[in-house]
Amino acid sequence: MKKVLYVLSSVWMLLSCGGGISPSDQNLAHLYQHGGLGIQPVLQVAHNKIDSSLIRLQLDRNQLLYIREPEQDTFRAEVRLSYSLFANYEKMLLLDSGSTSLIDRKLSSETGFIQSSLAFLRPEGIKDAFLRINIKDVQRNFDLSFDYPIRNKDIQDQQYFELRALGGRRLFQPWVNTEQSYKVNYLLDEEVKLFVRYYRRDFPIAIPPYAENKSDPFIFKEDSLFTVSSLDTLKFELPGIYHFQLDTSSTSGFSVFNFGNSFPYVSEIEQLAPPMRYLTTRKEHEEMSGVRSKDSLKLLADRFWIRNAGSEERAQSVFQEFYSRVENSNERFTSYIEGWKTDRGIIYIIYGPPSQVFRSDEGESWVYGDRNSDLNYAFNFYKINNPFSTNDYALARYAYYRYGWGQAVGAWRNGRSYGVKDIKREQDARDAQNRQQRQSPAFWY
Repeated sequence: MKKVLYVLSSVWMLLSCGGGISPSDQNLAHLYQHGGLGIQPVLQVAHNKIDSSLIRLQLDRNQLLYIREPEQDTFRAEVRLSYSLFANYEKMLLLDSGSTSLIDRKLSSETGFIQSSLAFLRPEGIKDAFLRINIKDVQRNFDLSFDYPIRNKDIQDQQYFELRALGGRRLFQPWVNTEQSYKVNYLLDEEVKLFVRYYRRDFPIAIPPYAENKSDPFIFKEDSLFTVSSLDTLKFELPGIYHFQLDTSSTSGFSVFNFGNSFPYVSEIEQLAPPMRYLTTRKEHEEMSGVRSKDSLKLLADRFWIRNAGSEERAQSVFQEFYSRVENSNERFTSYIEGWKTDRGIIYIIYGPPSQVFRSDEGESWVYGDRNSDLNYAFNFYKINNPFSTNDYALARYAYYRYGWGQAVGAWRNGRSYGVKDIKREQDARDAQNRQQRQSPAFWY
């Protein structure tokens, strides 16, 4: 966890259930692990020409292996970026492929980020596709694959835009704050007039996976509408959604989000209580929600974690893991709402990173523990067509998730971070019990 605030004082279901998702055979679980991956690249696709695009890559130098060059004071790392462009997951029709290498030299004390890009052709008539991108640390002989969606329905889809900080630094995530200035560029034209729809919304958090989702549909009518130039320097002074368009006759466009100055990190006391709703009773939640002072909220949060964990040391460990998952959810699952509020966010926070992740044109399937166990934990998320984000997914909910949810929340409330190891232990116990029952002699009376 990067900046989490220190506040402490001294289901099972079969994967086939739900239907509709035809997953690819590649396990993408590494995308959602935190720590220990070796490399954690940030990717972006930019449609900078009418018939071609760029894959943009940013890597932290600290995640690469550098080897000292002979008779030199410099160290050398090599990254290989390759891609395959597919029309869809179902047929896996290959449309294009390519690769490039990046050599970086630095002194031993240098840190920071390196960037590279690779162009690819977008075949005529292809509106939606996906890239399978492979990034290899050559010196370490370690590589990872990532799937990235392509949106190309019209020339004001979000991948025709880019967000830059004042001074020109390209931003890889659409998050802004009130303290900085920005520019929104349209990649096919240096200067264009842009309409901006502003939305101030208070979206509810995700509900448990066994509960029926009765959320209201999003109302696309904006709270305000104004115009800017792509050459203008912009300030985003209010929290909410800013949706940039060439014209307002459709919903397509480019969105940036102001979720607060510290987002995606948890660094303010008032940010502690909302994610705790996933663990608290209604009475506990109402008590925290009714508190107005930061000191009182800190005291209630301390009391919750220490009471359930049994000691300050154990409480601090569980606290750190919980908010680390909140922050990771923000980084991975944010769409038009913060990642911790989403369906994938609630599952990730409570159950931890999944063992297996499979993607399809329709969505994602997550598997925890042993896929073939009699006690099978799996979740299907369906991709939502959302004008603000390509990262919006909804969970297929079922009543029989209640058992697994109770096990997981109970573990957290007993001062234990819940995850795949716990699920695997439960699966082993259930499978052993079922084997014993099947081997017992059968009596007809």
